Amino acid sequence: MITKQQALDALAEVVAEMGEGYVYSRADGEEVHQFGCQYAINGEPSCIAGRAIFKLDPELFEKFAQYEVDEEESFPICDVNENLDDVGIEPDALRVFQEAQEQQDCLETYGFALDAARAVV
Repeated sequence: MITKQQALDALAEVVAEMGEGYVYSRADGEEVHQFGCQYAINGEPSCIAGRAIFKLDPELFEKFAQYEVDEEESFPICDVNENLDDVGIEPDALRVFQEAQEQQDCLETYGFALDAARAVV
């Protein structure tokens, strides 16, 4: 079960790797705010939530990536978790991931997204 602290730690690792000023962009050139992010591109972690989940549980990441392929659409993390029948992410951790994902999809920097996720109570 992924906890809130594990989620925050993994997000912090992603921000450290990508840079606090990094702004997510989709590899297919579509605007993020219009179509949402992608957990994976060509099987590799892409968005902030996808990268963090991959760090914590590569098998879980594969489920998220496959769901996205099967549905041919991007979905917020809470929707994917629910549709996959509760894959093992605590509710507080889901809220942390969701906040980071929402900020990313609003074209905020990864540093801002992490700060917003840390503020989730």
